[in-house]
Amino acid sequence: MKDSLVAFKEQMRREHEERKAAFRREAEERISDMIASRRSQAEKDITRWRQDRREVHERQEQILRQRALGRYRHLRMEVVRELVARVMAQVEFRFQNADAEERRRWLILLAQEALGCMRGKAVLAVPPGDEDAVRELPGVERVEGIVKDPWGGCVSRDAADGRHMVDNTFRTRWSRSEAFFAAQLGMALGGQEDDVERFARELRLY
Repeated sequence: MKDSLVAFKEQMRREHEERKAAFRREAEERISDMIASRRSQAEKDITRWRQDRREVHERQEQILRQRALGRYRHLRMEVVRELVARVMAQVEFRFQNADAEERRRWLILLAQEALGCMRGKAVLAVPPGDEDAVRELPGVERVEGIVKDPWGGCVSRDAADGRHMVDNTFRTRWSRSEAFFAAQLGMALGGQEDDVERFARELRLY
């Protein structure tokens, strides 16, 4: 009887130890799973936070880049306008200071160019007082001293019906050249945009 009781107690003790060990294993597994889950969630949160920060930084960088380029383009336009204005001032100064013979030679060249574009006889309009310089040119039917452009030049039109006309005044030629000149300057300066971005990065503008 006594041996049976001792055996029973030993069995109860072993079962108790087994249950304790099983409970401990289960608890450790649950804790391990919880830690892994929390670690995984933390890593996801950190990754998401870094991505959000990266996106914010990229947006800020893009804004600053656009600002830097916008300022440069505005400055480029100002420089182009100033250069065009200077060239125009020089051209105007050249016309105003040309002597009579030089202006006469220019007028003849412009008139010959305009007449070369006509289909037949032409009426040639020139500044008042310059009629005799072009009256004998081939293709001229009549000369009118009606051009008011202070820079000079001429306008030719068909003598028959006046439908075809060529404006070869210096002012008109300049207005056509001005747009091309400004565009060429803008293109030349436009190649500096890469340098603007590089300088902006070096100066920590973005």
